[in-house]
Amino acid sequence: STLKDIISGIFTDNAQTKQQYLSIIGLLYQAGINLAIGAGAFLVFVFMRPRNQRVYARRYKALANDE
Repeated sequence: STLKDIISGIFTDNAQTKQQYLSIIGLLYQAGINLAIGAGAFLVFVFMRPRNQRVYARRYKALANDE
């Protein structure tokens, strides 16, 4: 694969190459997990925000000034 060729060009020792490959795979997994958690938190916020009128209601002062 292309990734393996790039890593082989940088590292000549096979043990070092394998360790670097696993390190890159781990990094990609962590990035995926972080993106999934971030997207999940964003979707929960988007879903919950319009349904919590008490939390996101206008302030009493603003309502009193409108009258």
